[in-house]
Amino acid sequence: MIFSQRSTINAGSIKTALQPLLEDLVGFFIIEKQVLRICQDFRTSQEVDLLWDEMCERIARIVSEGLKACEDLDTFLAVKPVVLAFEQTLQVRSTDNVRDEFRKHNHAILVRDTASTLAL
Repeated sequence: MIFSQRSTINAGSIKTALQPLLEDLVGFFIIEKQVLRICQDFRTSQEVDLLWDEMCERIARIVSEGLKACEDLDTFLAVKPVVLAFEQTLQVRSTDNVRDEFRKHNHAILVRDTASTLAL
């Protein structure tokens, strides 16, 4: 599926790989919701919602792992609007994990960079 090739996003690739991954994921669920509306016997709404929740958990893990070893503030600044756009596009609570992981890592880098700047 969508995650098969891209579930190993790391600090070096997250800047460029995350946006296409999220775009594919959103596109998949837009189509899935349309199929659900047209072909009611194909899947239930609960199955699609369960699949969505699982995908959001995987995205949270991918972002967390991708940013865990990242020390580059520019990478965080590049990833932030991608995560926010994903959240705003879907406006669902299941993106809370993604947002929380991003904030935690971003804060640590900002503190480190500010401390090193003030030490000069």
